[in-house]
Amino acid sequence: MIYEYSLDGFHCAACGEKVVREIKRLDCVTDAELNMATGRILITAENADASLMTALKKAVRSTGHGVTVRAYNAAAKRLCLGQGAGTESSVQKDIDQRDNTHEADEHRDNEHEHKRGDQVHEEGAHDHHNHNAHDHRHDHNAHDEGAHDDHDDHNHDHNHDHNHDHDHNHDHNTKISAFIIRLFIAVSLFVGGIFTSGEVSAALFILSAAAAGYDTIFSGIKGLFRLDIDEEFLMSAAAIAACFIGEFAEAALVLMLNFIGQKVEATAAKRSRSSISRLTEIRPDTARLKDGTIISADEVEKGMELVVYPYERIAVDGEVTGGVSSVDASAITGESMPISAREGTKLLSGMLNGEGRLFMRANAPAESSTAARIIRLVEESAAAKGSSERMITRFAKIYTPAVMLLCLCVAIIPVLLGGNGAVWLYKALSILVAACPCALVISVPLAFFAGIGAASKKGILIKGGKFIERLAVCDTAAFDKTGTVTDGSLKIDRIYTANGFSESELLAAAKTAELTSSHPIAKAICAATDLSTDDGEYNEIAGEGVIFSGKRRIVCGSKRLLEDMGIDLKNLADCQVLVAIDGILAGGFTFTDNMRSDAADVIRKLTALGIKNITLLTGDNEKNALAAAKSGNIENVYFNLLPEDKVTHVTRLKDGSSGVIFVGDGINDAPVLAASDVGFAMGLGSDAAIGAADAILTGNSLFTLPDAIKICRKTMKTVRFNIVFPLIIKAAVMISALIYPIMWLAVVADVAVMLVTVINAARLIK
Repeated sequence: MIYEYSLDGFHCAACGEKVVREIKRLDCVTDAELNMATGRILITAENADASLMTALKKAVRSTGHGVTVRAYNAAAKRLCLGQGAGTESSVQKDIDQRDNTHEADEHRDNEHEHKRGDQVHEEGAHDHHNHNAHDHRHDHNAHDEGAHDDHDDHNHDHNHDHNHDHDHNHDHNTKISAFIIRLFIAVSLFVGGIFTSGEVSAALFILSAAAAGYDTIFSGIKGLFRLDIDEEFLMSAAAIAACFIGEFAEAALVLMLNFIGQKVEATAAKRSRSSISRLTEIRPDTARLKDGTIISADEVEKGMELVVYPYERIAVDGEVTGGVSSVDASAITGESMPISAREGTKLLSGMLNGEGRLFMRANAPAESSTAARIIRLVEESAAAKGSSERMITRFAKIYTPAVMLLCLCVAIIPVLLGGNGAVWLYKALSILVAACPCALVISVPLAFFAGIGAASKKGILIKGGKFIERLAVCDTAAFDKTGTVTDGSLKIDRIYTANGFSESELLAAAKTAELTSSHPIAKAICAATDLSTDDGEYNEIAGEGVIFSGKRRIVCGSKRLLEDMGIDLKNLADCQVLVAIDGILAGGFTFTDNMRSDAADVIRKLTALGIKNITLLTGDNEKNALAAAKSGNIENVYFNLLPEDKVTHVTRLKDGSSGVIFVGDGINDAPVLAASDVGFAMGLGSDAAIGAADAILTGNSLFTLPDAIKICRKTMKTVRFNIVFPLIIKAAVMISALIYPIMWLAVVADVAVMLVTVINAARLIK
């Protein structure tokens, strides 16, 4: 079981490693991974109980940082609530902080929206809407009369959530007040030390250092006993050693600047995480039954009748059963143009309703709806680390000990050669305080996650940093035809019959065989007739067709499939789909579909981006394949391919290229999506394709493919800067410390580097 916890206020990478080590020591824990970009820890544990949360809080507390631990996913929340009835209220308040804050905002918006609905009623909206607006006002009247209906419960929940939001703000304000008080005391004592002399001055500087850095020193000493050499240890060692050589003012200034720096770093990192996390907050926590009753979105089941008020988000996937409105799908598909919604329109969870009230039927529960799938993909993407992230993690583990060894050499070797001990110790301390690797460890994962977030804003889901790295260097692209460079809306072009079968018999047999298939050809056949079908068993052969066994044995598929079964094709071999009934050829079909309007423009943009080799791979016939390639300005085209043939072609394309992109949809494309360096699935339809793909174009449009490449390249430029810039600055500070050491300046440089890299990473999401 995987338990996910949020560590609010956590920004120290070295401390994160300590927390992970402590958690991994628990008997029930098999693995733990902290994602610094999101501030969340994933713990894999067997037979865990409420002690897991206690152990996690203890591990976090040992770092000395003021961090709030919250259960994040459902499994972790259930584990926390298992602590007992006596603590359930306080635990629930803690773990639902995030949900309540957003619900409060939504409820406030809803009250405003309901008023708008009433205004529409008064201005002459159609009767159906008037009736619902009247019902809504009646709910308010019932509240005035003391009725305790579901709407009253909603208002009560709103107030309750508002109180939680207020508590959260109060805690935040308390932390800021504590920071200001500590800083004021430290600065006052430091100023007093400047205007006094002798032992009084030294005492004031020491008190100033203690006020600003007592927690840092305490954590550093604890780390020493545990052999954990981290940022706190480096700062503590530098400050204590500075006092021993009489540099009391320097010690106080170092700890004071470090105290300010930690606060600034934490604030910058938190804001960056918040801007990214907002991208996954596209699914409301509540839904409304048709009578207006508010329930948890998790309680919605397939087939439930729901209502969506104006300017509310849609909680689950479904279909409009009544009402007229427009919906904003930009959070899901990246498409900014509103979609007209009326009876029969498919709705996806996460879409934002417009000015009208919609009635809908749920087609899926919340956990399997589109928004939930997108949220899972975005959040799980943080676990698919690229080589740059893994390299930084390994580098951080050896970097700090290596710097410690360097400092010892700087402090000892020159003295052994006759140098001044105090001078060289001060130089070593200046190097020490400049050595913290946090800028690298935080900003690099943050840049990758920001890149993933920026892509998701445009309707592009990239499953991890390693795919950003690959996509940034790809120079070759291959496309499937049907549903990719064409719009996938196939229709039967011509019908050919054989051996005395009529068109209606042929269509009925073909529909019977293809009824359960999701392939575009199957959909075109089923849409061409309303004839009844037989019951039986289906065997779909990827890339070939379907064999149906019932009252009759029907084979519907490619020329190869029927030839392999020994069926005489006569003069119908050129048909795209052939049908045989009980071993006798009944006829065949040819199909036509339309090129996507943006296909040629996308190919042109890809060429401008340096994608030099663009190929069309299709199972369709030569005529249709060449026509599609010509319309899309694609030079290389291969046709009549099975799924394994496409894999062979993509493997060949990899030779001599820096990376191959493949774009396709449907179950038949899953093998080649997995075989490419970066596989793009079109839309959120086929689970097999989505599972095999490395990225998803949620809007089912090629237009965002060039944007995906641009975002990945920009992300990699940011990552490279966030690696090279800190190393150059730190190297410069260390070298300057050997010539003209200023310990406090090293701290300022470290904080500045951290801020620059975090802000640079956050820029990607803007």
